[in-house]
Amino acid sequence: MANEPKIKFFGYVKVEILTRYPRRWIWKVCRDTNDLPVVAAETPLSCAESAWDAGRKILVALEHGETEVIADSITLITSHPYGPAAH
Repeated sequence: MANEPKIKFFGYVKVEILTRYPRRWIWKVCRDTNDLPVVAAETPLSCAESAWDAGRKILVALEHGETEVIADSITLITSHPYGPAAH
């Protein structure tokens, strides 16, 4: 138990359908305390499973404080006071 990393972010992944035809899916990572996204996909994906997998990878990186790993592939939503800069 002592070797377990401390979680630095508490949130969840939300996958939504963007368009019905052709089906396009996006993912968002939200804090546990509200439904406002902190991080969102820039590009829609063709299936919900792919969106879920991509969102989960980002969530795990945020939980471990590895923001430099994900900075190139996502949009950080900073306009809200509970965005990624707030801890």
